[in-house]
Amino acid sequence: MLKLLAGSVFCSPYVPLIFMGEEYAEENPFQFFISHADQDLVKAVRNGRKKEFAAFHHEEDVPDPQDEKTFSLSKLNWDRLNEEKHSIMFSFYKKLINLRKSLPALGIPNRNQVKVEVFKTQNCLILKRWENDQKVTCFMNFSAEKQNLPFSNDMDFELKLNSAAKEWGGNHESDLTFNNNHIIIYPESLLIFTSSNV
Repeated sequence: MLKLLAGSVFCSPYVPLIFMGEEYAEENPFQFFISHADQDLVKAVRNGRKKEFAAFHHEEDVPDPQDEKTFSLSKLNWDRLNEEKHSIMFSFYKKLINLRKSLPALGIPNRNQVKVEVFKTQNCLILKRWENDQKVTCFMNFSAEKQNLPFSNDMDFELKLNSAAKEWGGNHESDLTFNNNHIIIYPESLLIFTSSNV
């Protein structure tokens, strides 16, 4: 699911934000921390955090924002890049960044050149973006099941990314399955196609 979510952000017509190690699936939580000398301010912040957590019914789990341990637990662990799943995620993000840079239809943040088809019962989206003659189509399956989605065969498309492929830690080959102008997309996965005239 993490790769699908990352892909949906990078395919959107906005500038993507990568936060606190998400590019390699950092596992340390990012917690709010402070380092104030004014004890009245520290007390006010602590009370404010407790009130915020109360809304989530986690009053007993509130990390002390002034405690150095809260800061230490929020530090990125770059050694995780030596582990396969984190290294794969990091490579996946690099691929997404490369696609944003190399495909004007993805890289130019134009909200007027985007079309989204929603398949509510299937929990899927088809996002289409274009720039001049270039067209990019992103198939997103947010469900836990394989889904059949319409695939227009009026143009010749090239697969640029399949998040369910083995190279990205998935269980599937890069080959795709088509069925009567439909494409089968694996659970919690993303496919990115571009028109072949790119």
